[in-house]
Amino acid sequence: MAIETHQEAELKMDTKKLNVKGIVPPESKRLMGHKDFVISIRDYATYQFKAYGQNSRYFRALAEQKKIYATRCKEHGVFLPPRPFCPDCQTHDMQWIDYTKQPAHIKTSSICNFAGRAFIDEVPFILGFIQVGDAKTVMSSVVKLSEDPAENTRMLNKLMNEKRYYELNGLKVEPRFAEKPLYTVRDLWFQVTDKKFLDSLKETPKKR
Repeated sequence: MAIETHQEAELKMDTKKLNVKGIVPPESKRLMGHKDFVISIRDYATYQFKAYGQNSRYFRALAEQKKIYATRCKEHGVFLPPRPFCPDCQTHDMQWIDYTKQPAHIKTSSICNFAGRAFIDEVPFILGFIQVGDAKTVMSSVVKLSEDPAENTRMLNKLMNEKRYYELNGLKVEPRFAEKPLYTVRDLWFQVTDKKFLDSLKETPKKR
């Protein structure tokens, strides 16, 4: 039986990664009337339906608007990644807010030389725990030193060879969004913006 999905061309989805085949269309009965919910379809020998529930708005914003949304509790502040209810007081009265332009920095980080299937093509990569604005929680994300894949790899290798891992902590970063969305956490990554630090990892011209 054929499974209906949104047109891949319309969404410009990269379906070669993660075996993602599309998302369930809004009119599908699988959404049970929740037209804003995201359910991605993945082919693992058999199709897998992965529901995001009340966090669907977060993944839609990443994929379709190139924005980061957080949630705010009136009593206990901002949470990112968003929580559909407050973990402190359990209220469902949460306000969704656009947090895309908030300042962000690496609170701590790790260099991953192994990863699961979703990130295996990124290895090695920097996994950063990012503090965004006044959020009470940090979010984990891939951090890159350059938007050019080859240059990012070269700079990361230099960072590892010189054992300068701790210099990452505290660096300012800015969000970047995947051109071809997957409706997963891979639709977002962060770029280091500290020019002095990045310049120190660039190739030094050879003296003649």
